[in-house]
Amino acid sequence: MYRQKWCLTIGFFSILALIFQAGVGFAQEATNSSKVDPALGEKQTYRPLSPFVPPKLPPIKKISSLDPKKRELILKLKAAHDKKPEDTRIIKLLGQRLYSFGLYESCKNTLLPYLDELDKKSKLILVRCLEKRLDYRNKVKVIENMLIYDSKNYQLYTRVGDAYYELREADKAINNYRQAISINPKFVAPYKRLLDLFKETENTYEQRQLLLEMIKELGEQPVYLTEQCRLFSLEAFFDQTINVCLKAVRSNPKIADNHVRLGVAYKESGDTDKGLKVLTRAARSFKKSEFAQWALGQYYYDKESYPIAFRYFRQAVAAKEDSHRSRLGLAQSAFEIGRYDLSLENFKKACQYDNKETIVAFRGAASRLRQDKNYNWIKKFDSESRKCRIAKAF
Repeated sequence: MYRQKWCLTIGFFSILALIFQAGVGFAQEATNSSKVDPALGEKQTYRPLSPFVPPKLPPIKKISSLDPKKRELILKLKAAHDKKPEDTRIIKLLGQRLYSFGLYESCKNTLLPYLDELDKKSKLILVRCLEKRLDYRNKVKVIENMLIYDSKNYQLYTRVGDAYYELREADKAINNYRQAISINPKFVAPYKRLLDLFKETENTYEQRQLLLEMIKELGEQPVYLTEQCRLFSLEAFFDQTINVCLKAVRSNPKIADNHVRLGVAYKESGDTDKGLKVLTRAARSFKKSEFAQWALGQYYYDKESYPIAFRYFRQAVAAKEDSHRSRLGLAQSAFEIGRYDLSLENFKKACQYDNKETIVAFRGAASRLRQDKNYNWIKKFDSESRKCRIAKAF
């Protein structure tokens, strides 16, 4: 008979159930926006984008670095421009050559003062030069100037949305991406950018709504169904999770995560046998999936079937050596079956990845050893758990 569980740690599936019930995914700090989620019937909040930090600019390429022929051409065009500064033909040609030769800063400084006099082609060249110089504010200025004359250009709205995203101005980025989608609902890029933005702000409500829109307009593609499966698995929508994850599995059976989330959904909905069957099949079919191996290991650990849990946690670590959850699971299950050497080794490694979570279980193990008067291992576990407590996870 194996030892009783020694750490009051909520298992993987229990954690999911709590998330389902409490809607933890929405209760985030430092929020600046909110929306009522009809599915949960309560106001949902989400994180703002992190503040804009001016990027480190790439080195400026100089004319002197060009080969003689290119340098001579640029110098001739500059001389012609100096003689006739109002001749836009020379300005546009000079800007084009500067861009093609990689002189992006010179291109920017040459074309930007003449923005209102440039044609569409030259403005696009200027936009590319600004992108190369990470000058997002002027990129916005140029594209918004272009939109005055080309208000139905969904690609321009996407590019100005990208600039606002880089500037960390979420509302303006969202508005421009939405405008691009309204003009051309089949254009994929703004959907992907919006999805990235909502992921960064941890806005699961908007992610779900956007994915529904993407599937409607772009079809039930495996990548979209996989995202849907992931999102629904975070909340207490058991029927929807099972339905969506089944679709995801059928659309592409080679994606391990969908099988795992389907198994978890069955288990949490009360169909434990079906859940175990799906999780077992996933672990056997996807030997290199850390998620699949870990999930089944956690299932057996919660059931106190420690030798089986140990086997799957070990396979999870083999699939992904730097996985904290798998290292911790292996440490705990090894401890329960008396493999203290392997337990200590994996507690130490788990501590490197997340010392705050590891230390609770690590100190619990040391306490168990003291209670059992296991003098051969108490000193080692105490010493290493103290190191873990003061360590900084990298």
